[in-house]
Amino acid sequence: EHCKHKSAAENLVSAQKLLEGEELALAKVAVLLLYHTSMSCKSPGDWNEFDYKTQVELASILRFVLDNEESLNENLETFLQRKAPLSSPSASSSSSEEHSPLLSLPHKREVRFLELQKIASSSGANNMLAGPPSSPMGDVMQTPQFQLRRLKKQLAVERENRDELEVELAENRKLITEKEAQITMMQQRIDRLALLNEKQAADQLEPKEMEELREKNESLMVRLHEALKQCQDLKTEKGQMDRKINQLSEENGDLSFKLREIASHLVQLQEALNELSEEHNAALAQSQEKQGQLESELRAALQEK
Repeated sequence: EHCKHKSAAENLVSAQKLLEGEELALAKVAVLLLYHTSMSCKSPGDWNEFDYKTQVELASILRFVLDNEESLNENLETFLQRKAPLSSPSASSSSSEEHSPLLSLPHKREVRFLELQKIASSSGANNMLAGPPSSPMGDVMQTPQFQLRRLKKQLAVERENRDELEVELAENRKLITEKEAQITMMQQRIDRLALLNEKQAADQLEPKEMEELREKNESLMVRLHEALKQCQDLKTEKGQMDRKINQLSEENGDLSFKLREIASHLVQLQEALNELSEEHNAALAQSQEKQGQLESELRAALQEK
């Protein structure tokens, strides 16, 4: 609804049809725009212009795309085609979650990266007073999974820019080589004309022929200076491109380091998840064993009575 224009054009697309999955192709485009907009967004606070309910829906879509990147072609249509009756503006956040197609999917009992990050970074937050609700889109954009995907995209863009600059640099080098060959040929022609000029002067050529040779010599000198100037400009441009490529290489190294750091953090979080699962299973087994003992003691006490 926030994507509709406030002009008469808003009648072209029905928001109800989008939510009910009838405009499937347009819904896919909307999901694609949301994904690329979030990847390009530099400040998570930019999403605060949307109300909390809308942010919850957008965050659910973005989280679904991140969780289903490998099987998006198979699962996206099913996800978008789930029916969602529009709730009234006065409905509470709990009722909106019940009717939302994005939140009505069967939830798996798993710990998301967002939850792991909250566990790792908020050990002392329980003692603070409850503040206003956080930004759901901001929370998703701060997860290691989202940050890792954004770094991969930035790294791919930097590599593409570097490849384009390297191709342009190779073309400029080829052009410089051609210009230098032209300069060499022109210098040889000038040398031959100079020798011919000296020979004709020795043979006492007519003044008219000497004047023509002089004009040709001057014309060639002008062209030589122009070619030298072009060659110098190309060399200057080549130096600038070399510096830009070096800068891109340094930025590429920084992005690669961040990528490795995020990957290491993900491994640590997965290990923490495994430890928590083992502790949970051990506690569950111990609880079941204790429950069995208590039931046995209870039956024995009842029999004694």
